[in-house]
Amino acid sequence: MASTGYNEFVMTHAFENVSKFKEDKQYTSNVKEHFNVPWKIGASRMNTHLALFLRCDKLCTDGDWSIDTEFDFKLMS
Repeated sequence: MASTGYNEFVMTHAFENVSKFKEDKQYTSNVKEHFNVPWKIGASRMNTHLALFLRCDKLCTDGDWSIDTEFDFKLMS
């Protein structure tokens, strides 16, 4: 079987009571490790905006590397 040259995974997290988020405070999921890389999903409220982020917590200590991501989210009330 030929290598595709990349690895894939899916992470999910449901934030509850988003309307009660405090301004400028970050809310994050627990760390999940995929392919020896630690990841978190996070959210924060800034004024009237909701910021969502996917965070890679691995330091680059052994040469150049990069990660391409696709990030989809759903907002439900």
